[in-house]
Amino acid sequence: MAKTAIITDSSAYLPDDLVQQFGIHVIPLTVIFGEETLLDVVEIDITEFHRRLSEGPIHPSTTQPNPEDFTALFEKLAKDYDGIVAVLISSELSGTVN
Repeated sequence: MAKTAIITDSSAYLPDDLVQQFGIHVIPLTVIFGEETLLDVVEIDITEFHRRLSEGPIHPSTTQPNPEDFTALFEKLAKDYDGIVAVLISSELSGTVN
């Protein structure tokens, strides 16, 4: 039976139990608050993001993961999986797909 890996980016905000249950691989986007950069869902969670958004004077921006992050993950997964499916944020909203 073929094994297929699933990849998504952190904009999916999947619950941890779902990520664990299905072995989904999540690549974080970078959240930028002024001069501070944080990896989404790794260094800042959604609760802290919303707190900063509502209480802080700085509105955040985001940037897509580095292509090298995707390459490294694809190469790693290709050793153990027959296929890889990447479900990513829309190209209309982010440069991640590029």
